[in-house]
Amino acid sequence: MRALFFEVSRLSPETEEVAAQTITKVVGLLVMYLTSQMSAGTLRRMHPLLALQSFVGPILFHILTRPLAERVLQLDIEGEAAVTQLAEAWLEAMTVKEERRK
Repeated sequence: MRALFFEVSRLSPETEEVAAQTITKVVGLLVMYLTSQMSAGTLRRMHPLLALQSFVGPILFHILTRPLAERVLQLDIEGEAAVTQLAEAWLEAMTVKEERRK
């Protein structure tokens, strides 16, 4: 995953076109989904791209830093459990609270 992330982030001529097509398609679908959930009142309203970045960012950071965090900081949590906790934190932050609906 880290190698793929760094390869795409370099955007060499071999990866730029494919990355642009993939990102446009995947991000576009996810942004449309988030927009529909915000319109339905399921998720709080904010710019959908920022909502997506706030979900994916912590997970990518975890994946990129996990090996070092395990060795240096003694991170002792299974990978899937860590991602679940990050997703739950995002859902808590994005949930429309009753007092916000009024």
